[in-house]
Amino acid sequence: MSEWQVVKPRRAREEEKHQEEEEQPDEEEEERKEEGEGQGEASSSNGSIPAPQLTREIIACQTAGALFKLADKHGASFNYIHSAAALTRVAKLPLGVAARSPVRGRAGQAGQASAAESKAKDGVRILIQLARERLPRMQSQALANTLWAVSKLGGDDRAFVAALLQRAGGRLPSFKAQELANTAWALANMGHNDTAFMYALLAAARPKLTNFNAQDFANMVWALATLAFHSAPFMHDLLAAAATKLPSFSAQNLANTSWALATLGYNDNAFMSALMASAQPKLPSFGASTLSNMAWALATLGYKNAAFMSALVASAQPKLSSFGAQALANTVWALGTLGYKDKAFMVDLLVAAETKLPSFNAQDLANTVSALAVLGYKDTTFMGALLAAAKPKLRSYTAQNLAITAWAIAKLHHNDAAFMGALLMAAKPKLTSLDAHNLANLAWALAALGHNDSAFIGSLLVAAKPKLKSYTPQDLAITAWALATLGCNDAAFMGALLVAAEPKLPAFSVQALANMAWALAKMEHSDAAFMDALVVAATPKLPALNTAA
Repeated sequence: MSEWQVVKPRRAREEEKHQEEEEQPDEEEEERKEEGEGQGEASSSNGSIPAPQLTREIIACQTAGALFKLADKHGASFNYIHSAAALTRVAKLPLGVAARSPVRGRAGQAGQASAAESKAKDGVRILIQLARERLPRMQSQALANTLWAVSKLGGDDRAFVAALLQRAGGRLPSFKAQELANTAWALANMGHNDTAFMYALLAAARPKLTNFNAQDFANMVWALATLAFHSAPFMHDLLAAAATKLPSFSAQNLANTSWALATLGYNDNAFMSALMASAQPKLPSFGASTLSNMAWALATLGYKNAAFMSALVASAQPKLSSFGAQALANTVWALGTLGYKDKAFMVDLLVAAETKLPSFNAQDLANTVSALAVLGYKDTTFMGALLAAAKPKLRSYTAQNLAITAWAIAKLHHNDAAFMGALLMAAKPKLTSLDAHNLANLAWALAALGHNDSAFIGSLLVAAKPKLKSYTPQDLAITAWALATLGCNDAAFMGALLVAAEPKLPAFSVQALANMAWALAKMEHSDAAFMDALVVAATPKLPALNTAA
């Protein structure tokens, strides 16, 4: 029987936005910091107002509408601090709330909401223009705050973002720890990957890592993961500094950090052990997505800790009804990948998952059924519901997910001929994209289920033949066994299979040798030279072969 080949599930961010707990900028600090900057009166056609008072009025605005009115009245008098503060403030407010008026009934509601949204967007554009005009004077905190705000507001003005980065690039050494972390977070949140700027930012951040707080660490590593930005030397120093502050990490910080390390594929066993030690007593305070993210991260990193998983499962069990579709699928996948078995938890997990199966996408469904197969967990009712949800989505499955699904169904002995027929129909045009292992798995599944579709098997062999040299000994033996079991004696294919297998016979396991010999006898396929080589390979293993028999 072939081994399970994992398909990594979607990152948790794809279903529900990553739960950022970003450290928000302080609009007042810049005004306190830049003594003498605009400390006189800000004049306008509507009168004069002292600059510090204007800053306070910006911060006091409780609605976007109020802020837009203030900018309309005094915008000409804004200095760069006011511009940064205004954008930071509006980024923290629900856009357009002040522009909406109570609506009676449903008529006109959508129109009024649309008008309010349009008005809000116009207001934001005006604030960005004010900031753009004052950009040449902006210093570190105003730059970091503005980038953060623009990111929160959607980051649609790429030209302005580029100008901000150009201004910030030469000033990064003067950025404080939080400003550096927030800047990295902002770029990641916008999906703005500027390699040269990021290298400069990390160079500026590296000597200041001891000044990072828990949120700064979590934001920085999250940003690197989101941008897929790899720097092993920086990560080494970042984790060394972060390890000393893990006790102050919140539940979200811990989950986000583990998620980021898994996404980057950066496995530091010592740091992960310390992170688990800090996280375990806090697990009861983790929400559904953070628990799922943590399980996903551990499985992705291959980090097995039975005590921690027991605590995680105990915290997750009473919250399963609040898990979304992806969180449920990723949790099942994590259990399967880690080989963690807890029957009581699995019962509750599948009860929660069954009601949400229609929301599972193709990969969620494939990962769920394959995890159940790895764990050897059979639930006929759940499997019926899963296949019913999967059948109309089979055409959206990747070739690998189709092969893994077939393998899992066979491993669980859940023989649904109608579903398998639909699966093979979806798989047939995708066979050439399967690798050797998945082609072998698919052949094994058909044989194990007794699903003999000669047309499909013919197409499978056509796809497999040019890849036989890349088959492992186990893949070769399984394929021969499957064809013999199905009664498919294709002499040309078997000849090619034996040519690929002969030089690998010394690496065959005892079971693989036995399967190969049985298959040749079953198909009455005579190849004296191959059999001589098989005997030579088997002779030193005869004691083990007799034991296996």
